[in-house]
Amino acid sequence: MRFEDQLRDALRPLDPGPRFAERVLARLEPTAKPDTAEPSALAVPVLARPRGMSRLVALGLAASMTLATSAGLVFLETQRRAEGERARQQVITALRLTSGELNEIGRRLTAAAARVETVPGDPGRLEERVP
Repeated sequence: MRFEDQLRDALRPLDPGPRFAERVLARLEPTAKPDTAEPSALAVPVLARPRGMSRLVALGLAASMTLATSAGLVFLETQRRAEGERARQQVITALRLTSGELNEIGRRLTAAAARVETVPGDPGRLEERVP
């Protein structure tokens, strides 16, 4: 027997027989009669599956909802990582440009410093050297 057939047989709804609800209510409240049971005892649970829906269908719906949610979360995480990688590349490009500009400014300052000298007696005053 295939696994799917075994699963289908195991999850097949069974008829509980006549007066099932009365027997359950009688066990819950041994002193109360089924006719006088409170409405809250007969209320349908919030997470109950609709009538006629098999357990296999309900399980399939729950699994597909879980899968869809997981796929959405994976997609969002992938988007977030891609955005972070783009920002990283932009920062690296900006640092390279800034580094190049600073190197050029440093080169110019070094060249300018080689052309000037301090005036004897006045260290705050600079004169350009004449070759």
